[in-house]
Amino acid sequence: MEPGCWSDSNQGGAPIYKVDTGLVSLIGQLLGHEKQAAEELGQWTEKRDVSGDAAAALIIINLNLGRQRVVEEKKAALARGEIWCE
Repeated sequence: MEPGCWSDSNQGGAPIYKVDTGLVSLIGQLLGHEKQAAEELGQWTEKRDVSGDAAAALIIINLNLGRQRVVEEKKAALARGEIWCE
């Protein structure tokens, strides 16, 4: 029987799948190489726990950066003669 086919003899016709563990291992190796390349290019960062006042300060900074991007986009849109709606 082909993987993923239905079988009446298999517990109510549940699908049957086969896993190629060699392929799974190869995918893991490829992901490891991609991670290493991203780290070397500065595109990979690990999550860090931030708590207390530092977390609040980081949130405020990100909010203000977002607000500044909106202000800059509004100015650019108006300079292009576009209508800006809020």
